Order: sequence, then structure tokens, then C-alpha cells
Amino acid sequence: MRSLLELARQLQGYPQAALRISKRLLKDSQRAELEATVARESRLFIECLRTEEARAVLRGLIKD
Repeated sequence: MRSLLELARQLQGYPQAALRISKRLLKDSQRAELEATVARESRLFIECLRTEEARAVLRGLIKD
């Protein structure tokens, strides 16, 4: 396995603009995936809150 220093030296030899763009693409895809996951979780959470079971629990909390 290569050492971190060897990897850093190798990356240093690559075109820096290409590395910046590659890094941005990786971050953007992770961000898009995270945003999609949060949106999906929000929709499902709202779906759960609309059930009669959830409403009953919330009514119980409000009474207390």
C-alpha cells in the first residue's frame, strides 16, 4: 500500500485545475445525494405524521 506522502507527491504532479474540478464534482454529487435523502426523509416523516396512530400520540402529548 502506498504511503500518504507518495500519494500526495503523485497528486502534486497532476494538473491542478483538473484536481479542483474533480474534487468539486465529488463534493457536488455528495451534496446532491444528501439533499435528496433529506427531502425523501422529510416526505416520509410527513407521511408518518398523517397516520391516525401519530395523531393519537400527538393528541395525548397536547393533553398533558
